[in-house]
Amino acid sequence: MNWWRFNFSWLAGKSLLSTYETGEDSGIQFCNQCGSTLGGTYKGKFKLGAIQSLRQALKAEKIGFTVINPGNVATDEVLMDIEEGNFKEQIPIPISDIILTAEMILSLSKNVEVGDINLVQKDG
Repeated sequence: MNWWRFNFSWLAGKSLLSTYETGEDSGIQFCNQCGSTLGGTYKGKFKLGAIQSLRQALKAEKIGFTVINPGNVATDEVLMDIEEGNFKEQIPIPISDIILTAEMILSLSKNVEVGDINLVQKDG
């Protein structure tokens, strides 16, 4: 089955998408609310993203994929950008929270598949 050839159309939520053009005929689509990458475009048509494609391709083998979409993580660079006013005042996500999230996912039974996890920092 060529699952990647299915015609795709948005039923709802299309207004929440933004597209960053990466080339003459292609782009990356992402949610303009949380920043999660949803897929791409090629010649104006929506295409599944890499993780969505892998999920479909390896579903029969019972291999799952989890994407952790962090907001701004408290790296030296992000902390400096906040201090210099390049980012709005906010409380960045501690790196330890990213590690704890990954450990939680890895500790689950094989009967659970975790899709996408969005970690969003709080405003300062």
